[in-house]
This record gives sequence, structure tokens and C-alpha cells, in this order.
Amino acid sequence: MITKTNRAPGLRPREDRDTTRRATLPADGCVTMAQLAHQFPALAGAPGAAPWDTQTFLRWLCGPGPTAGGLLAGCFLLAVWNGLADWEAEARALGLVVPYGGLRFDALAARAAWDDAHRAAFEAWWRAPVWP
Repeated sequence: MITKTNRAPGLRPREDRDTTRRATLPADGCVTMAQLAHQFPALAGAPGAAPWDTQTFLRWLCGPGPTAGGLLAGCFLLAVWNGLADWEAEARALGLVVPYGGLRFDALAARAAWDDAHRAAFEAWWRAPVWP
């Protein structure tokens, strides 16, 4: 347990972070997701990214559109939207062919595949995570 006396330097108490997060995020989770998608260059113009629509986004992810980095960025967004969902089952239910490697986000694979802009977007989220 992190207490005021043993907290790592620079870390704010969770209550402070949550208050700041609520003050800076839109109330609509779809808007939050569109803003997060905008941070990843490979997702620029991706159908379903903005405005956020999971079915349209899944269709794009399972099609010929995304690069390897774009697929990983897309999997990251799906994990942020609902990390417990079985996105592969969702895709199959829509009649889509799941890409090789699946639709689960793998941070190590992403770090290896992403360029500096994508890594910076992920690291910014990591420092101040947002969820819809």
C-alpha cells in the first residue's frame, strides 16, 4: 500500500488523479475514445475511430486497412474500451475474419512495431490513463 510517506516521488494520490481526470475528460465515453484514437497516427481516418463505433472499427481492423502498428493500436483501443470483451468472438459474430495474431493487445509486440509517435501516444496514456 502506498502511503503519503512511502509514495514514489512525483506520484499524486489516486484521489487527486481521479479528480483531475474527471475534470479534463468529456462525459461521453465515445468522445473520449475518439480523442484517444486521434493520438495514434495509424488510426487517422480509421472508420469507427471518430466518431467511436466498435462494430465499424472492428470491420476496419479485420480488413485490409490497418498496418501492423495500426492493428496493435486498434487492439489497444479495444482493450481500453472493454478489456474483458472477447473481441475475436465479437468479430466472428459480425462475420469477420480475425487477423493473424488475434485482437488482444500485446504491449511488447506494440513497443517493437510502433514508431516514436505511437510509442509516445501509448506512454502518454500510461502516465495518465483514461477510460470511457
